[in-house]
Amino acid sequence: MEKPENRFVLLTLLLLASYASNIPLASMAPILMVVAWNMSERKHFVHVLKMKSGDSLVLLVTFFLTIFTSLTTAVEVGLILAVILFAKQMSEKIIITKVLPDHNNKQEKVLPHVVNEAHNCPQVNIYTIEGPLFFGAAQTFEQSIMETIHYKPKVLILRMAKVPFIDTTGEAYFRNIVQHFKGHGGILLVSGMQPQVKETLKRNGLYNEIGKAHFFEHTGEAINFSLSQLDIKTCIGCKQFAFRECSHLSQPLHREKMHSD
Repeated sequence: MEKPENRFVLLTLLLLASYASNIPLASMAPILMVVAWNMSERKHFVHVLKMKSGDSLVLLVTFFLTIFTSLTTAVEVGLILAVILFAKQMSEKIIITKVLPDHNNKQEKVLPHVVNEAHNCPQVNIYTIEGPLFFGAAQTFEQSIMETIHYKPKVLILRMAKVPFIDTTGEAYFRNIVQHFKGHGGILLVSGMQPQVKETLKRNGLYNEIGKAHFFEHTGEAINFSLSQLDIKTCIGCKQFAFRECSHLSQPLHREKMHSD
């Protein structure tokens, strides 16, 4: 329910504006203070402080700047702090995990716990990317993938079904990965990319740079394609068995058959 003083101020502005301009500001100050106090949402203010989070810091800084400087300065500084806090929180939400098919799972879903030193394909690396690729998280994305590129796998599969959007900074870091990996003779494949993200890549030319044939709806399709690109000589004698096909590809008989062909 509206407070009486709020209605009084409204009526004064609507009906007595010409006369109100002659009222000394000092006499209006008590009314404005009461209105400001009622609009301050004291319970919400205390609740935010008790949370002891980044929002609490932004609130306190804005509050004291409003008192000791000006409202304009307080709003500007508060907005900048809120943007920085948001970027930091979002950058922590991006998750990049190395995965492989779980042969104990009927659907053979790709999962992170399957990857270990004894079970890790040296030629095919698969990563699941979860979260937005924007200016606050793009560098983390690039650094994580670049560490894999140093091992120089032949095929890099990026599962991007859980990437909701990519901004200009994210696109720039993504382009660095594509160019660096392809520059070393690698093949980069993308699976499950959402339509809106794919449209962004088409507009900036990165879609064509990766290649239409290297985009897949499902990870299984990307894996099947990657297995056809392997260096069979490297597979001979490999004991990693990251994929079901590895048990066949690692046999010496497979090499003899390859030579006979």
